[in-house]
Amino acid sequence: MVAPRASLAALLVASAVILTPLMAGGWRLVTLPVWTGLVALGWVSLVLARWNGGRTLTVPLLSLCLGALGLLTALQALPLGGLLAWVSPRAYEIRAFVHPEGPMPVSYEVGATLREASKLFAYALAAAVAHEVARRRTARRVLVPVVVAGVVSVLAAFVHRALGLDALWGVFTAQRPASGLVTTFFNPNHTGAFLVLTGLVSAGLGVDAPQRGARFAYVAVAVWLIGASVLEPSKGGVLALGVGLGLFGFLLWRRRRTEAPMSHTATATYAKRAPR
Repeated sequence: MVAPRASLAALLVASAVILTPLMAGGWRLVTLPVWTGLVALGWVSLVLARWNGGRTLTVPLLSLCLGALGLLTALQALPLGGLLAWVSPRAYEIRAFVHPEGPMPVSYEVGATLREASKLFAYALAAAVAHEVARRRTARRVLVPVVVAGVVSVLAAFVHRALGLDALWGVFTAQRPASGLVTTFFNPNHTGAFLVLTGLVSAGLGVDAPQRGARFAYVAVAVWLIGASVLEPSKGGVLALGVGLGLFGFLLWRRRRTEAPMSHTATATYAKRAPR
């Protein structure tokens, strides 16, 4: 029963990665419960799989950091009353002027703060599930859905452009019409970051692909996604593209530099042991 549950976890994570961009990302509140539900079910599947196998889940550092940020964010929504004057004198001054009889939390928008905390907790859970799936099975189970999400999102935006649809999927509306989108994200910065991320992941998969056809396909998709990011007028996206390409090039150079001596050593060792 271990393998089926682990496969189910990988499938649920892949579904969350692909469906979230198609639901306009975090711009719509309906996305959060869907994302959290899929990831939580994946985490439960992994817990049951490891428990039946006599093993425990490992928690990556990224999940711990995201969980700590989520907790710090959630604490800002707690009612502090008079303690707010000690925690944040400025916030207390504003609260005392606007709503002196209220609970006086640090946050000015408690609902929005709790939503952001929920997102961070969900991200922490997703990072834990993705880390376990990649560690126990293969990283491609996590990385390939990222590339698929980018491709499907861009294709969906192209369909909306071709049909002249103003509402995404005929349901999600915003000040920006869907017919002018490059992806299914309404926010230009989200679009640029998403395309750079998916493009670089595709390039990485192309570098590691064993078959020449797969390498060509991944690299072609990477060029397409990164090229699409330039179409979005986002300074943050351009900055992310520059930093991402620089880091990718540095890691690729470092990898080839470290693999070359190892390859030479392995060849020399084989030559010494080969029968004459």
